[in-house]
Amino acid sequence: MGILISPELFGSSALSEVLTPLKSILTTETISYVGLIYSVFLAGLDMNFDTILRGRKKATSIAIAGVVIPMICGGFIYALALKMYKGPQEYWANFDTPKAYMFWTLILSVTGFPMVSHILADLKLLYTGLGRVTLTTAMISDFYNWVMFAMLVPFAIHGASAIYSVLSTIVYVLFCFVLIRPYLVEIIVRKTNQNEWDNNGLFFVVMGAYASAAVTDLLGTHPVVGALVYGIMIPRGKFTHLLIERSEDFGVVYLAPLFFGSCGIRLRAIYVIKTQGLGLVLFILLLSFLPKILSTVIATQFYGMSVLDGLSIGLLMNTKGILPILMLNSAWDKQVSTNFITLIVCFHEWT
Repeated sequence: MGILISPELFGSSALSEVLTPLKSILTTETISYVGLIYSVFLAGLDMNFDTILRGRKKATSIAIAGVVIPMICGGFIYALALKMYKGPQEYWANFDTPKAYMFWTLILSVTGFPMVSHILADLKLLYTGLGRVTLTTAMISDFYNWVMFAMLVPFAIHGASAIYSVLSTIVYVLFCFVLIRPYLVEIIVRKTNQNEWDNNGLFFVVMGAYASAAVTDLLGTHPVVGALVYGIMIPRGKFTHLLIERSEDFGVVYLAPLFFGSCGIRLRAIYVIKTQGLGLVLFILLLSFLPKILSTVIATQFYGMSVLDGLSIGLLMNTKGILPILMLNSAWDKQVSTNFITLIVCFHEWT
């Protein structure tokens, strides 16, 4: 929807000013971050911390391979994209940097666990052997991706001074899990067993996600990291189902789409396709799918799984979520990502 009302589609016409005035875009982006933080909080609720820590060797190995190999291959794919770019080579001076390579390789390694979970549920594969391996692998991979996002992206944004943000964030996470989580779990379990939850109580639980997001933002890390940590801390079970049932529409259905819409408004898809050609875009897009598939096929062979199973897991591991868009926005704001690379990632997201 964002692309359909973008200024690129209507040029500098009066209709464009009516559909996407600058003031409304800024307001929309501000409001959308409220939904974005809540969506990441829900992603944290979906993750089972015990499963991540005690994941079986098979799922953990496939997840590690699905992160490391795409990051290695991603550097070569990005270099190829720079070389095949049609236009003045000096334009790429700001994008042929370690920061740009880091963003691209991180984006290529991402797997969106909530999206994989929904796909498996829709295909009625959630409780099959292949489905369980895929789900656990996606959860562990997504957790690793978020850790890298929290630990590496601050260096790309703030430079050497990011070490203080990263260290303080690590201390905050340890504080949450060692000191806060035991009391939080005790309160939630007790109130759930006694059926004491009402909308007022659930409101305070939800606001904890925004409080945690504010803390990580003050520490110099992206606010969604705090929301994710808070979501992971909450115990799974009846309470999480109650919380999601009563409040999911607030963030996911109404507010989060505003974030994706604002990203679409900024994307110059028509310009990229006209200048670079649809063939080049599709070629780089196809290459971006291969590392995940290759890594899972290789890893699954060590556990006696068929090539078809490895291919199926690899295709599902290519499923993206909110995290790549967050990385793209960070790269865009720091001018280390171009419309060409952004379009590739968005096409990857849609497919």
